[in-house]
Amino acid sequence: MRVLKSITLEKISLSASSIAPPIAHFEAPLEAPFHVCRHIRCAAQNLSTIPDLSTISSDVKSNPRCSARCRLSYARTGQRMNGTVVITGAVSGIGLSTSKLFLAKGWNVMMADFNEDLGKKVLEELLAEYSPERLAFQQCDVSSARSVDAMAQATHDSFGHVDSVINNAGIFAKGAVHEIDEDVWDRVMATDVKSIYLTTRAFVPEMIERKSGTIVNTASISGLQGDYNMAVYNAAKGAVVNLVRAMALDYGKYGIRVNNVNPGPTMTPMFRSNPQSVIDEFAQASPLGRLVQPEDIARTMYFLASDESDPITGQNIPVSAGFEIYSGQPVQD
Repeated sequence: MRVLKSITLEKISLSASSIAPPIAHFEAPLEAPFHVCRHIRCAAQNLSTIPDLSTISSDVKSNPRCSARCRLSYARTGQRMNGTVVITGAVSGIGLSTSKLFLAKGWNVMMADFNEDLGKKVLEELLAEYSPERLAFQQCDVSSARSVDAMAQATHDSFGHVDSVINNAGIFAKGAVHEIDEDVWDRVMATDVKSIYLTTRAFVPEMIERKSGTIVNTASISGLQGDYNMAVYNAAKGAVVNLVRAMALDYGKYGIRVNNVNPGPTMTPMFRSNPQSVIDEFAQASPLGRLVQPEDIARTMYFLASDESDPITGQNIPVSAGFEIYSGQPVQD
């Protein structure tokens, strides 16, 4: 077996200096399975030996999605390196914690959010720690096809490809059905449900082409159970709960996995704005006596987006501190 020290493919240079720690170089032969960059992997995946470079070079030339940003995705550990993730609702709460975790794990991150001012501020803060080659922000209204398509183009311009999409953007409204204005109903359904359709339409075709990819949606335990005075939110998240099954069935044959994270009450900035008495009441309702932290959700999202969850698809994963497990019956001695 040959030792890989440097590969030059078209305009792609993969050398010791281009691969981040902990694999600064390859001095020992790579052991099976040897994986190449995600763009090439569609033509040469799960190889037990280092592939013939001239063959891969011709494959790269025929793949228009390959760019100078290609990197080796897997090393001897089999873990993806420098994958690219798109995260919506990315600049606060769960989305911000998720963005930070993916960056810490070595991924390229496109942060998409409606709040442009906050997005630029967060980007500036993160760029103090991470390279601009690994991080970008795009203002995006996830309920607008034009805005989502523009965000997708910006992602491809920045990173060349997408390995995972985290559909985290969402909004909430209170009220029984007859109390909710039509425009509020439409806005919640467009932001919480239609947005998944739009991002899928924008990014899944390239995943189908590569026969690889993951999608993770933020649903809610309110999609699994009913709540008082939350009709439109229950309807929207209930739609996401079943949509994930349909998507997993449709895209599984292409190697694309789709899953939901279903948070319970989570200590986001919005939830923290409640009176302390309300926060305490929610915490006491949990069997664990605690509320969920944004970092708890982020870890689950990363797990579902990564190859660590390779056999999991079409699932709703509650991360709720046990809020959804109670039947409602009175406590019995």
